[in-house]
Amino acid sequence: MSDPINPYAPSLETTSPPIPTQGNYEALAATARGLRIIHFGIVLMLLCLIGMTLSFAIFPQAIAPLGLLMLVGFLMWLIGPMFCLTAPPETQTKGFVIVSIICQLSALMIAIAKSVGVVNIRYSSLATNLLAVISVALFILAMMRIASSIQREDLRAAGRRILRGGVVLICMGLVSVFGIVLMGMLTSIILVVVLFGMLIIFVMYANLVNSLATAIDSLKG
Repeated sequence: MSDPINPYAPSLETTSPPIPTQGNYEALAATARGLRIIHFGIVLMLLCLIGMTLSFAIFPQAIAPLGLLMLVGFLMWLIGPMFCLTAPPETQTKGFVIVSIICQLSALMIAIAKSVGVVNIRYSSLATNLLAVISVALFILAMMRIASSIQREDLRAAGRRILRGGVVLICMGLVSVFGIVLMGMLTSIILVVVLFGMLIIFVMYANLVNSLATAIDSLKG
């Protein structure tokens, strides 16, 4: 809007950043590939988890192959973020992605050490879960920044909802752990709600990964 006193003065309105062009797609193409790898890995892990649950009662021989496939899915989930390190510097995501990868690798090493009896089982489980939560949270923050850089505030808002839901579930989980003696049966109900909520959050996370990859692909001219 121009100054009403001086109609020849420059406009006082701020303009929105330009819509990304073909060059922006090329800069984020590797990131989109990484997101696709992550999404495929998550879907594979979920399918294997469902298959393993059903196999216990129907076909126990399938548990071992499904376990190997689940490991493949986890490795894809681990490799995918490495492609996201190629995101343009202006997105300011590299630090988040690097620390996220470090946390994920640390969780994997602790799990391996636990399986061979090197680490105390009680504290290793706590450390693995904590590192996994931090890794996912940091990667969500990175995706939110990428979403902002391509003007997809809806995806940024989706990331915020996942983070808020995660905080609520963590608080409920702590209540269920420390309130076992005090609340008895109520604690079991809270724990079931937390587990169901974790599944929903996990699906929302997978959907955000896929939606962001699709949004980047849509920038292609």
